[in-house]
Amino acid sequence: MKTETIVKVAILVSLSYVLSLVKILQMPLGGSITAMSMLCLVLVTYMYGVKVGAIAGAIVGLLNFFTNPYFLSVTQVMLDYILAFVGLSFGGFFIKKLEKLMSLYIIGVMFRYIFSVTSGMVFFLNFAPKNMNPIIYVLSYNFIYLFGEGVLTVLIIRSKSFKNILKVII
Repeated sequence: MKTETIVKVAILVSLSYVLSLVKILQMPLGGSITAMSMLCLVLVTYMYGVKVGAIAGAIVGLLNFFTNPYFLSVTQVMLDYILAFVGLSFGGFFIKKLEKLMSLYIIGVMFRYIFSVTSGMVFFLNFAPKNMNPIIYVLSYNFIYLFGEGVLTVLIIRSKSFKNILKVII
């Protein structure tokens, strides 16, 4: 990779991590609506492709784990911290024209949701309230924070101001 690419990716990874600390809503058992931290990782895929986006996602996932670890097993860490963030780059497998940032973002968030729900199904069903179906609990718990941040970010992506900023970044 060129030095310029490495620097831009490092900036977006750093920005993603810092924005993940700005929590609009903190869920009681982990997960939160942040200030568009997922968008920064999708931008890496948008600019440099799936491979670089996946590496950036893995780095942010590891940063999140090392600074605020929750460890049950290696599989849980892989699902919650590595694959969930790497999954944000997977939109690039389906969207051949990478100029479609909105589609990349939505598909990436869907993959993050899949990995988070998978972790919930394997490791967190016992956290469901007594009168609630555990599967519905896991599906809705993860949906709340990922859909919440997703909607906020989609509104920003659609704004004229963001489109102007994007022209400067790229």
